[in-house]
Amino acid sequence: MEAVADLNGPTTRAGVAALAARVAPPVPPGARRLMLDGPVGAVVPGGLPRGGIVQVTGTRGDGVTSLGLQLAAAATRVGEWVAFLDDGTLGGLAALEAGVAEERFVVVRGPGSRWASVAAMLVEGFGVVIVDPPPRLGDRDARRIGARVRERGTVLVVLGRWPAPGVRLTLPVSAARAAGAHGPGQSAPARAGAPVRVAG
Repeated sequence: MEAVADLNGPTTRAGVAALAARVAPPVPPGARRLMLDGPVGAVVPGGLPRGGIVQVTGTRGDGVTSLGLQLAAAATRVGEWVAFLDDGTLGGLAALEAGVAEERFVVVRGPGSRWASVAAMLVEGFGVVIVDPPPRLGDRDARRIGARVRERGTVLVVLGRWPAPGVRLTLPVSAARAAGAHGPGQSAPARAGAPVRVAG
């Protein structure tokens, strides 16, 4: 990975902010969709909404994180910088096996009670931000992050529940796996899963 920032270690909040500012992507006017390639691109042929929230849904342990990494890999392949806000469970090997471009993938660990602030900061600087919200995340903080997403044109990928309105695309793990967008060691089911849902 290009960098792993540990907020419980020597990396400070200011350091993460500086990193986000350094990689902030210029979004061309009118470029409202992030088009992806490969199996994930086949699941979302219309691309991911810039300035929108994409919710990955499914049962824990059934590939939610793997699908998030597949999205990260597809985004880095088309030149986007991706940040993954991690609670300490993401393994670097899993990211590499998913095919992420190391030089454009950043993992930020250990936000603790500053989760909402760190997430908002990453949204300022990265084209794609992947998060697994903690249960304590409330509506007010989620709305604030959502407003920042819209302002910056970022794609926010949420693994699981998002406690506020604003989800533009719902991507079930079952639908992605049925289309072949499954992680290493996972097999696609024979039948189609739940449909991808687009709002707005």
